[in-house]
Parts: sequence; structure tokens; C-alpha cells
Amino acid sequence: MTRGALAGLLLATALVACSAHSSTGASPVAGEADAADDAGEGGEGGVAAPCSDGAIAAVLEAEENADVDLAMAVRGRLESAGAVAFAEKEITDHTLLLLQVQGAVRADAIAVPSSDDADAIAQSAKLAVQSLAPLSGAALDRAYLAWAVLGHLEEGAVLDRLLAPGVRDVRVAAVVGHRREILAEHQTLALDAQARVAGSCGQ
Repeated sequence: MTRGALAGLLLATALVACSAHSSTGASPVAGEADAADDAGEGGEGGVAAPCSDGAIAAVLEAEENADVDLAMAVRGRLESAGAVAFAEKEITDHTLLLLQVQGAVRADAIAVPSSDDADAIAQSAKLAVQSLAPLSGAALDRAYLAWAVLGHLEEGAVLDRLLAPGVRDVRVAAVVGHRREILAEHQTLALDAQARVAGSCGQ
């Protein structure tokens, strides 16, 4: 499954669950969740409720790991200075975001549940690494940057339409906001590197 297909799947299924979780349809305000939601729990048996802070953190962690893992897998084989610089930026910034997510859940004692969505993101990242493994040189640069351009657009859609409306914990909300800024910055960098490697629109 490509990252694009995964993002579409998340938006098509989890948005329904998020809507069902909020009977008023309004976005909850950060810091106003009850103790169960802050712990990433809800419903019978302590199962994570859709869009709980714990469920959101699980997806955030998976996304950060996916971006870092793919960049690390190709970094040593990229050819152009722009592609290399972008991969390095991915590793640095998404590692810091991952640490911020982990720090937020520790500080506020948020339980991060097992997540099919997070598992799917991890599996998709593995498939992306495998698909890029046979490539080298300019072909690898083009393929990696094309993935980055589309991937960051889709990650932004998941963030804004699925994760941000459900976040309640103040620290997790801060990570979501920081991630939005990073995704926008990285999108610009990826587009610029792609234009230098492959020409306008990847041609």
C-alpha cells in the first residue's frame, strides 16, 4: 500500500469514527478532556476511543517513525545535494517531533494504545523502503522526492482533517501545531529539490 492509499484509507474510515465520537460535531478544546480521554481510554474495557489523545499520539509516532525510517534508508544512496539535504532535514526534524510526542504522553500520563492505523503506517513505510531499494542515483532522487511531495500533502490532510479536530491534551496539541509547521516547510523544500533534480512537476 502506498502512503497515498493509506492516507485515503485513514480519511475515509477514521473520520467517520471521529464524527461519531463527537456528538456535537464541534472540535474539542485542548485541555478540556476528561481523565479517561486524556489517558487515551474510553468505552468498555478501557479500549481507546476514536480520536482520543492516546490514539492520536499513536498515529503521530507512526508517522514520525515512517518519515525518519525512509529518509535513513535512502540517505547514503542519494545523489543530488538537494535530495541529500532534504533527507537530513527529514531525519532531524521528525526525530525531534517524535521525541516531543513521547515527552507529551509521558508528562501527561497518556496511554498510547495499539493502533491498526499506526500498524498500517509502519507497514506502508516498509513497502516504500522496499520499492526504493533497487534504485540509485538520479532515479532514486526523483522517486524519493516524488514520494516526499505527495506524502507530505497527504500527511497534512490527515493532520488537519483527522488528528487536529480530536486533540484535547495541551501538550499533544502543541505537537500537532509544530508538525503542521514542519510539514509545510518540508513540502516547500521537497518541491524545490524536486524541481532542481527533475524539472517542473517532476518531468
